[in-house]
Amino acid sequence: MVALYGFDIRLSYDPSTLKLVKATPTLPWKPNLLIRNEIDSLDGEYWLAAAAVSPAPAFDGSTTVATLAFEPTGGDESAVNIARTSLVRRDGSLLQHNVEGFVLRGIHIHDVAITRIIGHPRGAYQGDPIYFDVSVKNEGTFTETFNVVVYADKDETTIGDELIVGELTVLDLPAITSRTLNFVWDTTDTSYGSYFISAQASVVQEEFDTQDNSLNSGDWIGGIYPPPHVRRTADLLAQVISILATVIVGFAGVFFVKNYWFP
Repeated sequence: MVALYGFDIRLSYDPSTLKLVKATPTLPWKPNLLIRNEIDSLDGEYWLAAAAVSPAPAFDGSTTVATLAFEPTGGDESAVNIARTSLVRRDGSLLQHNVEGFVLRGIHIHDVAITRIIGHPRGAYQGDPIYFDVSVKNEGTFTETFNVVVYADKDETTIGDELIVGELTVLDLPAITSRTLNFVWDTTDTSYGSYFISAQASVVQEEFDTQDNSLNSGDWIGGIYPPPHVRRTADLLAQVISILATVIVGFAGVFFVKNYWFP
């Protein structure tokens, strides 16, 4: 039985021939603690350290602990060396294990990502536009064409109730290249309230890392408010209702006094 409860793994590579562009951990426990997930592009080193968190059971079996995406920067063959590995049990004792190296040859990947969403203004009257700048990046080694959709959602816990703000196609985006897309949200028929904004890039053929194909704009919430004339009408109506309520209460009070003192 392996009974793995934590590990510390360090890789080294030649940065003159390889560039580690992304490291995506896939830890075998839930819950877990990701201690290190660091790329040192200058020295050509990668450090991954993680541990299970109680009540997660120890892991026993074979699994992938991280997916690494390298970009070749020169030469036909590049070695990646496993510089250090430490595997531990729940009690902290070391697990005995064998270490094997590997060689990368001609690796090419498909990988697109949403990297940023900026919205302005933060809120608008119903009927006024809200603008979004969505940054996308081709993090793979192929030229890619894909679609990007921006959504507005009042309730993130409910699936399928999102509004589509807009959809654009990214044509022939070269490898390791970014582009900013401009969306305009027409709020004419949008109901009042606050909205969470997100963007989704379609999955390209043979793409294995799809976690970064979507992004939520955590620091920006869109608000749609009644137009000024609607608000003024509502305020006036509220004042009229308040006056009528006062008159009715006053009339009822006079009627009560009259009947009490003058039966």
